[in-house]
Amino acid sequence: MAELPPEVRAAIESGALAHLVTISADGRPQVACVWAGLDGDELVTAHLAPEQQKLKNVARDPRVALSVELPTRNAVGMQHYVVVHGRARVTEGGGPELLHRLAQIYVGPGTRFPPMSNPPPGFVMHISVDRVGGYGPGSDYDCTSAGRTRRRGRSSRASFTCGFDGAASGAAPNDRSTCSAGGAPYRVVRCRGTRPAERMSASICSGGSS
Repeated sequence: MAELPPEVRAAIESGALAHLVTISADGRPQVACVWAGLDGDELVTAHLAPEQQKLKNVARDPRVALSVELPTRNAVGMQHYVVVHGRARVTEGGGPELLHRLAQIYVGPGTRFPPMSNPPPGFVMHISVDRVGGYGPGSDYDCTSAGRTRRRGRSSRASFTCGFDGAASGAAPNDRSTCSAGGAPYRVVRCRGTRPAERMSASICSGGSS
């Protein structure tokens, strides 16, 4: 399981709605907005009704993805975001307790949630993180695999990767190289803008991009 860097943990616990993607029986993606929190390095979501499609999907296929928008933007106004890829498992019970904890963030301190006197025990979805991608402040990472990242030539325990650090109109790749993370090779394309104010660094990791 990949470790979550501080930037990703802060994004997940910021109170921004998460977009959870599960896989339907026919292979189509199913998307739902959920409240998300953390339990160690796992992401957790709470659910009361057993007939929810996302719970049925995960019981059949545990592969999921979850995205969260950050409140920050780059210099030209592009929104920062995080994308988590992982595998989910569902446990019975604990749904109301987790919903109440998350409501203090998503609704406000002192919120009583669920708003019922005797809620069902519900379910908790636990998401074990395989890798993390996205675009955030300083996210000019080179490549990622199993939670290891090369960032500006240094290896670090982070995986918030494969995103643009800025934006540029008409930017073009001008430097191609190969790096290795966690023993897996990745082709990397670095891009720079055509003017100093538009400089950016992008990483495209073949076989491991987000």
